[in-house]
Order: sequence, then C-alpha cells, then structure tokens
Amino acid sequence: MNPTRRARVPTRVGASRVGAGSAVWLAVAAQAIALTVTSAAYGYTSDELYFRMLGPALAYVDQPPLTPWLARTLSALVADEPWALRIPATLASAGTVLLAAAIARELGGDRRAQAYAAWGIAGGALPLMLGHVLLTSTLDLTAW
Repeated sequence: MNPTRRARVPTRVGASRVGAGSAVWLAVAAQAIALTVTSAAYGYTSDELYFRMLGPALAYVDQPPLTPWLARTLSALVADEPWALRIPATLASAGTVLLAAAIARELGGDRRAQAYAAWGIAGGALPLMLGHVLLTSTLDLTAW
C-alpha cells in the first residue's frame, strides 16, 4: 500500500443530511391553522377551568405544575378566553409534527418519508384531539 495515498472514507450524503422540506412545513402550517380556526368554536373544558383556578405552586397532588402555570399566565397576559388557553396546545401539536419528521430523518428517511411522517401525524386523531384543549396529556405527547 502506498503511504502517500490516503484511504477513501465514505461520506454519507444521503437521508440524514436532508432537512425538513416544504411539505413538512406545509403539514405543520395546515394543522396549526386548522386548530387555530376551530379553537374558539366551543367553551372551556372542565380541566381548563380547573387549571385557571389553581393557585401558584411548585407541585400539585393531581397535576404537574407546567399546565396550570400556562393556563394562569395566558389568562392573565393574553386573554381570559378559551382560544388563548389553546395556544400552547396548538404549538405542542405542531411541535409533534416536526418531531415526527425529525425522527423519520434520523431513521434514514428522505424528504418524501419525512413528509409522509409529518402529514400522518398532522392528520392523526390524537394530535388533533389534544391540540384543541389544554390538558397535561397535550404537552405529554410532544415531550414523550
């Protein structure tokens, strides 16, 4: 073997280097718009009312502290309306769509696979249901 000749190291130019394409962002936008437009179609749920009335605390017996904190903060700063409480739910659901596309990319999927994953989650029943109300499980879907 010639010592002056370098060994050729294969570089992967394939799927893991490909970022989120326009189809992924279109899925995120479509889901976020659908959730935002329909977020004021009905009133508060019982959990949303409960989160609004909980006082500031570092922990609760029955709830993690982030969801009641978000409910109180948005009610005080944005508006005391149901649509304002559903802003974090919409953002969490949109984040789930982006995470699905990122997981598809990490598993070696190209742009088409990422788009399929994003549109599959964007139109899925669970992200659409949880994106409409502020529940602890709404944030759990994205966190897990």
